[in-house]
Amino acid sequence: MSTDPYAWLKLSLATIEKANWYRSVQTLQSIPGAVVQLEGREVINFASNDYLGLAGSPPLIAAAVTATKDYGTGSTGSRLLTGHRELHRHLENAIASLKQTEDAIVYSSGYLANIGTIAALVGKRDLILGDQYNHSSL
Repeated sequence: MSTDPYAWLKLSLATIEKANWYRSVQTLQSIPGAVVQLEGREVINFASNDYLGLAGSPPLIAAAVTATKDYGTGSTGSRLLTGHRELHRHLENAIASLKQTEDAIVYSSGYLANIGTIAALVGKRDLILGDQYNHSSL
């Protein structure tokens, strides 16, 4: 028996590496797109969440620069504590209208959407069933 308190962690990490599931952070050197420069190589980006290809769009980049000048670079805190920008509320209203729902809320990531939605809709006695197509945060 090992006296190393981290033996279990090392074994888990070795198992992950052996299965080729180990992830490490890589550095992109280009604007987001279908093809990117990744650590000096041009590669096709199959792992992006930029489904509509908007992250590297010149018109969207120009709009983001304008919005940054008009609204600043961030919210500076939770919208419940520091409020939100009218721009965010306008977006949520537009989404609600498009989807023909009473209201909508915009989250900045899939993880946050899952946390907020599950916490609001699911109780201790509820059962959630999912499959392999769930967001990876689940």
